[in-house]
Amino acid sequence: MTVVNVPIEKEITNKVNLITISRFILTIIAVLLIFTGNIKMLVIAYALMGFSEVTDIFDGYIARKENLVTNLGKILDPLSDSISRFFYFFALGYHGLFPIWFVVFFFFRDIIVAYVRIYASFSGTVLAARISGKLKAAFQFAGQYALMFILLIKTIHEGQSVSNSFLIWVTVIGVLLSLSSLIIFKIRGFLVWLVVILSFLLGGLLLTINYITYEINYFTSFTIGFLVISVTMFSLIDYVMSLKNRGGRKTRITFTILMVLFLLSISPYSLDLLKNKIESDHTPIEWKSVGDDLAKTYDKKIFGAIETGEYLIMSALDKNEKPVLVVFKSDNLVNPIKEISLDKSIGTVKDLEYDDGTIYLIDDGNNMIHLLDLEKSIINGKGIITKTLNTGLYYSGTIAIFRFNSKKYMVINDYFFDKELYFFDLESIDSKKELRKQVSYTVPSEMYVKAINTEDDKMFMLVNKLGNDLIYEVSISDMIFKSSVQKGIKQIYSTADRDFKGITVYNDRILTYGKRSGSIYIGSVK
Repeated sequence: MTVVNVPIEKEITNKVNLITISRFILTIIAVLLIFTGNIKMLVIAYALMGFSEVTDIFDGYIARKENLVTNLGKILDPLSDSISRFFYFFALGYHGLFPIWFVVFFFFRDIIVAYVRIYASFSGTVLAARISGKLKAAFQFAGQYALMFILLIKTIHEGQSVSNSFLIWVTVIGVLLSLSSLIIFKIRGFLVWLVVILSFLLGGLLLTINYITYEINYFTSFTIGFLVISVTMFSLIDYVMSLKNRGGRKTRITFTILMVLFLLSISPYSLDLLKNKIESDHTPIEWKSVGDDLAKTYDKKIFGAIETGEYLIMSALDKNEKPVLVVFKSDNLVNPIKEISLDKSIGTVKDLEYDDGTIYLIDDGNNMIHLLDLEKSIINGKGIITKTLNTGLYYSGTIAIFRFNSKKYMVINDYFFDKELYFFDLESIDSKKELRKQVSYTVPSEMYVKAINTEDDKMFMLVNKLGNDLIYEVSISDMIFKSSVQKGIKQIYSTADRDFKGITVYNDRILTYGKRSGSIYIGSVK
């Protein structure tokens, strides 16, 4: 294969290099869309990622077929792959699917391999492509789409919605673009079938996201990310050792396992998993199931719960995907007495809290807290908003109110990005400023907290550990003074469902909703 030596200006306008450069542009657009967290933008990003992969498949074929291989192209192509993978995984890590520091190893591997190749060239040695490099590329490709698919599903499960018609249009346009590119660039042979199969596979997966009810937890996405990093590290070790032909395959695999175990041992999440595995000798609760028909009415789109003494109130989406509050009498959790419609500006009410006649609704999609007059809302059947607060957080999905040191505090959990509990002096909040700028103090939550509620000096935290839900009873004073949720844990309780939504505790009665079973559960924490 002849490398064409031409001026840099002509190399840039080379057809193949323009295709490669377009991948940089597609990557930037897709990553920005992923950062939005909006389900429609994520769907478009998914399609752009797919089309970008298609161009990556056949640009090398065109270069060889039309003798358009250039020195610039030999640099741009692997650089495009490295940058694309890095930014895609960074954006996915940003959404909390795995520890974001994992992405450092992508550049770590590619930079070292690049310099190993340069060193080899000085001695006249050509470091050929290795099977481990192809294996790394395959795992990164599969991991990237698996994690993106998980993000789409989680976003829908967290309350955002996307119509099937929108999914169909995006899929059709994406597949047509991919197939059209085959015709435009006159691709032949095996690559045609590869692109066709890949396009229809990714498109078919996209069309299923509204029908997947299985709740994918952090442990699953963490494992996928960790597998990708492990194979990436094996590729690095394989390339380095191949330079002087040191060690056989078994030696390289063993060395990789030791490195991966080291990475695993220093991972904060792994240490947390180990600690909570030991803590899993939890106290069993005898749960009573009531209100089993609720899931049929609201199609399992139920998120938060709060008990006021007289009422139990649950946030849900109705059959039209509109947010509502379902009100029960506390002594009758079978038949709702009222359904309160909410303002169209409110997206998904992920959690709610009650204090002194006011319901606090936390809208995860818009990162807003809406204060509603409870009695007026029940009378009118419509949420009467008295005040709105902007959290300024990324994923503000849980809220609670409690008294501590003669002050009343509101606590919000930023449950994905930095996993911290933010505490605010409720009586001094300025509604004109973002809450994040008015924080009294923070405490690392150190875990995936799905819901919180308080009673007296205790905070009850619904958390997901090792693929299962547990309820932590935490001393508020110990947690604050020691600046650690873990050091404040007093008791861990079992749950009756692998996917609880919302939690409320009143007079030692703990109440939550099981998404899988579609039932309200009541237990005692005395």
